[in-house]
Amino acid sequence: MFTLALDLEGTLIAALEDCNLSTLDPGPVNARPGLMDFLTWAQARYKIVIFTGAPPEMAAKAVRRAVLAGAAPASLGEVPILHAAHGGEDDAPGAKDLARIGPLGTVLAVDDNPGCHQVPGQEEFWIEIPSFKASATDTELTAIRPQIEALAARLAEKE
Repeated sequence: MFTLALDLEGTLIAALEDCNLSTLDPGPVNARPGLMDFLTWAQARYKIVIFTGAPPEMAAKAVRRAVLAGAAPASLGEVPILHAAHGGEDDAPGAKDLARIGPLGTVLAVDDNPGCHQVPGQEEFWIEIPSFKASATDTELTAIRPQIEALAARLAEKE
């Protein structure tokens, strides 16, 4: 089974613009349209991990708010949340090393800004989704499904 590493801000929810870093309060959470259907679809096919640059406690609160608002399934609250590296010795600031999640080739990543987060040599495992700007007409979570399935099929052929 493949793991699907999903970015939080800009991918599943709008940016946390009214957040309070001192209390790690994400502020209002605006879930991307179709989030419930997308996550239900994805969780039936993949192991899900949230891979975000947001502080883990703040990301967990944002996920809980999306669940409580009925925009995401309750099972999302049980999904592991990983924080992007921030300038470790071998990592670029904000790097999301997919090898932290599982063997390369078994992890697919969906992010609204993959170029800023990819570790060199892992580009083939990433899918870019347009950044969510809180539009009620956004359909990107539905549109991205064929790309995810195609990448999973290509990686399965390599095994």
